[in-house]
Amino acid sequence: MKQKEKEELYKELEIFKKNSIEKLSDLDKNYHQLLRLRFENGQTSAADSLFSFWMRFKNPTMACLAIAERAQNSGNKEDYHSAFEVMQAALDLPDDEGQSYILLTLKELAEKTLASDSMDIEAQVAMAIVETRSEGMPMQGILRLKRILEYDPQNVKVLVQLGHFSIMSGKYDKALERYLSAYEADSSDPSTIFYLAETYARLSKPDDALHWLNKLLIREKNKETLQSILTYFKENYNIEKTHNP
Repeated sequence: MKQKEKEELYKELEIFKKNSIEKLSDLDKNYHQLLRLRFENGQTSAADSLFSFWMRFKNPTMACLAIAERAQNSGNKEDYHSAFEVMQAALDLPDDEGQSYILLTLKELAEKTLASDSMDIEAQVAMAIVETRSEGMPMQGILRLKRILEYDPQNVKVLVQLGHFSIMSGKYDKALERYLSAYEADSSDPSTIFYLAETYARLSKPDDALHWLNKLLIREKNKETLQSILTYFKENYNIEKTHNP
């Protein structure tokens, strides 16, 4: 990133902080849902809202740079964990030119965290994601996640990530098993419900997909988010709702 872009980044951050604009994320709840960019208790600071805004409308790499530098400057574990979440979500975005940079930065932050606390679960998950996306290292990442499950069998993030990896390798039945375990551990996360609905759709089980899709629709009150989810399932799987919110 050029110095000028970096300066513009922090200039905008200061404007948002000064004006206490704390609900910019309301403009883009749909994207938050699908990319799992939900912060603790659904609350975001002005800066976090700006990061999320950039993830959707501007440059994900800029968002990741900003939140990574904030973590490094503060040294706060919660800031590191927020950075992990944002960067992991950015890596799920298609065709982003900055993904190699994001992956490198995620690796650096995870290594720094693990150097001071080798048992930090968030950092372990982040490192596993780096490994699974690095040439010649995918099994190392998967094994890392499985080791976490040995002493934390209900870790939702790990179960979901293993589900994602199963999807990537075409093992939809195994992915379904992982997502169901994640749902049993925490039924409040709408993202897990979304993955369950989509996995059943991939398995050509429309009735089961509709069951989970309707669970998701009942929970979601934002009309734009609802429409986005409905459009996604209609266009990709020819599945339509049976619930009328």
